[in-house]
Amino acid sequence: MPSLAPASAMIMLYGKCDGALWNWPAWQELTGIRKGLFPTNYADLPSGWTCQDATDVKSYFKQFLALPNNDENQSQNSFAKQVKGSVLPGRTKWQEFIAIGWKKWKIHSLIIEGLRESGVHPFTIFIEENQMKNWPDAIFCIPKAIDSISERLFGEGAFGIGRMVPISLYPVLQPIILRTWRSLHITSTRGQKRLLKLEAAAMASFDSLNTPPVTTAKIADVVRAVARWRTLVEVYCTKDNLNKTAAMKADLDRIFHEMGTSVPAVTATKGFCKLTKETLVSLASEDDVEDLMRIYEDYIVSHNNESTEPVINGDKVELGCSNITLPSNFMGIDSGVQIESSMDIKALNTALSYHNSLLPLFACN
Repeated sequence: MPSLAPASAMIMLYGKCDGALWNWPAWQELTGIRKGLFPTNYADLPSGWTCQDATDVKSYFKQFLALPNNDENQSQNSFAKQVKGSVLPGRTKWQEFIAIGWKKWKIHSLIIEGLRESGVHPFTIFIEENQMKNWPDAIFCIPKAIDSISERLFGEGAFGIGRMVPISLYPVLQPIILRTWRSLHITSTRGQKRLLKLEAAAMASFDSLNTPPVTTAKIADVVRAVARWRTLVEVYCTKDNLNKTAAMKADLDRIFHEMGTSVPAVTATKGFCKLTKETLVSLASEDDVEDLMRIYEDYIVSHNNESTEPVINGDKVELGCSNITLPSNFMGIDSGVQIESSMDIKALNTALSYHNSLLPLFACN
């Protein structure tokens, strides 16, 4: 799979199309750049560019496109990442321009939409295959989405052959999509680890009810634990996860029903909680039951009234409830832990879905 960064891939695409993509109406509408990257009238330069910026970027393009081509793009990658040797102001300007533009133009969201429409969004595949262990192979999936994604970015027929993108442009377009694919993989891995922790926490909260003393606080903990688990299951909604959620919800409803509330019970069979109806009835006062019902309504009932469609498009696709802020040079380099290393504690907590608490490492501060 090609390993060009999007900033480099956009230069290659510029070269393949002789700069024409910046004249395509759909791309112009998306980027707001109407007169191309290097207009004759400097008043028409991209926002924030000076005449010198345009000269520097154009020089960088010329040197980049003059490099020898090979399947691994080794020359281009080395040139784009070069930190020693001659200073190339155009390289930094271009990489920053694409990194900022990628977010401003919502490229990630459009790529997500194309993956979903083509049936190859990784989460869609997870749901269809009812498994989350094996990450889908980009080599087989991305080519199926290239036509759909290209139409969203550049417009129908931008490449001159109806809706079909020429095979010769696949090596240039695939790296653009691959960056989103890798981002999904990183955050999916985190999300699945978080899912396992939330499932364990929910089961532990149920199990705590089987150990005296049983308190209303423990029941409230069960409600919150089930709600947290179910929120993330909306993203990773495989059949197995949905069945687990239904079992948790059924047992929770039985508990509340036997406490004398208006919550209907799906089943009278004891599930994770082995408490008898008599124990539950005697557990709490009328005021306690009302307080528990308010918690149930806040966490369970109000949640039922919201959409439960899997969140598989938009900028917050990865976890359905959070977004990662990427460093400004993310589009110009191959990143791994560089993303995390540039985050402050607050941003890192958000990226890992610790919304209401700190990571264990920082919890004692």
